[in-house]
Amino acid sequence: MIFCASFPTDPPECKVTQQGGEYIGRKNVTYSGFPCQPWRESKESKAVENHLPVFPDVDKIDEIHNFCRNPDGDAAPWCFNGKGEDPEYEYCDVPFCETRETRNEAEKKEYPECRLSEKGKEYVGTKDVTETGMLCVEWSSRAFPRPWDFFNENIAYSEHFLNKDLKLHKNYCRNPGLHRERPWCFVSDVNIQWEYCDIPFCHDPNPPECKLTGKGGEYVGRRNVTISGFACQHWLAKHPTEHEDVAEHLSTFSDEVDGSHNFCRNPDFSGHGPWCYTLGTDFRKNWEYCDVPLCAGKEEKPCDIRVSGKCIVPVECKTDTQGKDYMGKINITKSGLPCQPWMSRTPNYGPTKLEYYTDASALPDDIYPSHNFCRNPEGDPDEPTLGVCGIKCVMQTPPCYAFNFRESDGSCQLVINGRSGLVEANGFGSFVQELCLTEHPNIKNAIATFEKWNGEYPAPAGGKVILRCETAKGFSDGSSLHMATCSSASLDTWCSTFQENEVHCEQDHKYPECKLTKKGREYIGRVNKTESGKECLRWDSQPNGKPDDFFPNVTYDGHFTNLDAWSHKNYCRNPSGKERPWCFVSHQMGVQWEYCDIPMCTDTNPPECKVTQQGGEYIGKKNVTHSGIPCLPWRNLKLENKIIERYLPGLPDVDEIDEIHNFCRNPNGDAAPWCFEGGGENPEYEYCDIPFCKTQEVRIRLEGIVYPECRLTEKGKEYVGTQNATETGKLCIDWASQPFPTPWDFFNENIAYSEHFLNKEMKLHKNYCRNPGLHRERPWCFVSDVDIQWEYCDIPFCHDPNPPECKLTGKGGEYVGRRNVTISGFACQHWLAKHPTEHEDVAEHLSTFSDEVDGSHNFCRNPDFSGHGPWCYTLGTNFRKNWEYCDVPLCPRSDGRQCDIRVSGKCIVPVECKTDTQGKDYMGKMNTTESGLPCQPWMTRTPNDLTDIRDFDYDESAFPGDMYPSHNFCRNPDGDLFGPWCQNAAGTEPSYDYCDIPICL
Repeated sequence: MIFCASFPTDPPECKVTQQGGEYIGRKNVTYSGFPCQPWRESKESKAVENHLPVFPDVDKIDEIHNFCRNPDGDAAPWCFNGKGEDPEYEYCDVPFCETRETRNEAEKKEYPECRLSEKGKEYVGTKDVTETGMLCVEWSSRAFPRPWDFFNENIAYSEHFLNKDLKLHKNYCRNPGLHRERPWCFVSDVNIQWEYCDIPFCHDPNPPECKLTGKGGEYVGRRNVTISGFACQHWLAKHPTEHEDVAEHLSTFSDEVDGSHNFCRNPDFSGHGPWCYTLGTDFRKNWEYCDVPLCAGKEEKPCDIRVSGKCIVPVECKTDTQGKDYMGKINITKSGLPCQPWMSRTPNYGPTKLEYYTDASALPDDIYPSHNFCRNPEGDPDEPTLGVCGIKCVMQTPPCYAFNFRESDGSCQLVINGRSGLVEANGFGSFVQELCLTEHPNIKNAIATFEKWNGEYPAPAGGKVILRCETAKGFSDGSSLHMATCSSASLDTWCSTFQENEVHCEQDHKYPECKLTKKGREYIGRVNKTESGKECLRWDSQPNGKPDDFFPNVTYDGHFTNLDAWSHKNYCRNPSGKERPWCFVSHQMGVQWEYCDIPMCTDTNPPECKVTQQGGEYIGKKNVTHSGIPCLPWRNLKLENKIIERYLPGLPDVDEIDEIHNFCRNPNGDAAPWCFEGGGENPEYEYCDIPFCKTQEVRIRLEGIVYPECRLTEKGKEYVGTQNATETGKLCIDWASQPFPTPWDFFNENIAYSEHFLNKEMKLHKNYCRNPGLHRERPWCFVSDVDIQWEYCDIPFCHDPNPPECKLTGKGGEYVGRRNVTISGFACQHWLAKHPTEHEDVAEHLSTFSDEVDGSHNFCRNPDFSGHGPWCYTLGTNFRKNWEYCDVPLCPRSDGRQCDIRVSGKCIVPVECKTDTQGKDYMGKMNTTESGLPCQPWMTRTPNDLTDIRDFDYDESAFPGDMYPSHNFCRNPDGDLFGPWCQNAAGTEPSYDYCDIPICL
């Protein structure tokens, strides 16, 4: 017998994740069987180029590649089908890969107090503590920003939860997003924000074939036919009914969706329970509810009539002619016809615009699939009336656009031609279909969604606008939502639950565009007008000299956060401790300054992050150093004379500095927030781990713009392109000419002018746009106009924001990649940390880091221009110098070819011999010693570290060619009399050996 196995490189025809971005199989037809278009042939090829980096097989995307993929993070793998200018797309039938899950079913838990699936999206139990015992926070409190894995950003926060009912979920463990592994909840600890919950698997893994709630959003049963017996359309299919339910409501499916999924669900929270699109019907909306009953309690008797879940015994009569509150069990008409269940759409399709089909409140009792009892959801009277005629118009197929009604005899004429003219005659009154042409009532800052129309005017009668205030305070009247409905009783009339200008949705004010304290000394937002509307003047111009309330023994700049008045431009600030932020204004009637109207932040808890590189504005509560050592109080007696008096104006919360205040601050304009640690007469200091605040930057990325002729970051410190004109067209001046004094934002005044530039090479930078300082917003250059001296340059953002993992220059000062281990595999120490290696590199070379530095920054860089490229301090090594180069290779040549030997960047073909005994100019590719030992790369410090014996680490001129991480060719950097040599990569003795290089003939 022969056992066969598939070739190991054949991609599986299944997906591991819901979205299936990793899928590289060969499926090339849509769910409905349409052939896929090649990606590069589509009219949407520009969009394909935009998403090219996230194709898992990007190298295979040629002219014929038409396999299903998910390059844009959609709900599932898809492709374009059809031709023409606007090709449509459809999902593909890619199933989930089969996995073997190990489930602990020791506890005999029953649903809903357990989970049926791995992710547990269907879990609606009452567990409210995490797996570590932390109490869960109410979901409705919105304790933290909207989670990253809420799939659709265009729907409200509450619509990511089953049944769209936050009251139902309280503070119970849930899994409302897309990517988390199992149920979780928010917790009150701001440092972790959320934790998983320990929800056991159910003893019986089979889902119940009933719903626990009226809407049944939690239902994960296997029913896949409607009440009328029609088969359900697969959710990922777009035929026969095209829809966007999966794309819009993926987070609220109670389970994961693949190509085989055609089970009844309620992802959009339709009023009466699970439903599906149907196959082969002639319904105008092409959908119907499924027969999913309410789950019965263990000891509960069958019950036909319920109100809010409670069983009642109704009376078989009506209290008035209309009988709108009748809840009896008659289910045949007065002519003997059997009643059709209200949730069914056969044999009668039913009215498309009456609310009872999607609104449970239209009926006096709870509705369920087999409910077919006589009711009056619209208040229909018995006798012919104008209202009855209107209902007939609404129920007409094809649609009725207007009708005529004669009150004298109840005659009703329907007009089904939308172009018919209406003329009142013979006692008839003419009525057009109810529409709303005027704009709906609105509440500023509220988010609007629409029901029963798409938001385009005219709005149909019954069309609703749902307004939600998703700010922290919500609506001013305490309502969770407000609604406006296009009236069916009056033409062009909106009925709303609020009066305009009476209900408000106060905008969230988020730092830094608001103040955290009453005085607002920490405010660094961009408001530049006073409360009376006057334009603020620049702080660095000192229009009124040094104000009287500035400290006499402190410089003017020393009163500003980061000790720099220029970077604050003309924005409102409070450098002198007035009542609130203010600014200088042009002299009018003796007025030199005015207050600014800066709102208080909605959340006045100071954020645990910094906005600027130096973080002078930070007033958070961090009180340990980067290495975890507790901070000393600033008013510690041994520090009193040294710090407090000297730096008092630079502390943004100077009024709060008491005897126990030991929070990280930056009162002296250092590289980042810091504090003193340790004891004694001379305590040491260390930076603190304060990250940058997350900002939402709007960046226009032009297609085809490739680094280095573009910038990767906002400030563009890494830019080393050749643009040499400013944004107004002025020609840049050569940096080496130093046409003006050393710029104020060159961080370290104790190093040379040239050492503020990447690689410390003025020839490299010529007159190109650069950003060598600290405070300027983007690349700039000097210009010949002595009145302005410098201008910004218009450097576009790169189309691909990912930094290249290689260096353009030998020293690699421009490198901004994410490598954070050395050549030998040692983890890098964070640059702001002083343990295990104490250093001053950030303080000395902050201007020449190719990017900004916060507490999380441990990436390889070359701020001090070490000879051979990016490096870092290492963790837990026994190196005497405790640092090592990183494996950052030279970028490939523009033609794509690799090159082993380069001189000043140019590729050469060396000869394999030496011109003299020493062989100092040997540039061949011999990389084994005369005794056969393999050579260790020159830039690595393992297994041998000879830097103290033969100091060639820093001097690039010691080598005849360019160095790079894998360079392990025999060389003679120290002029050894016996010729070229190398270190022993085998880790044995001897630690180095000579190479057998012949003399050139």
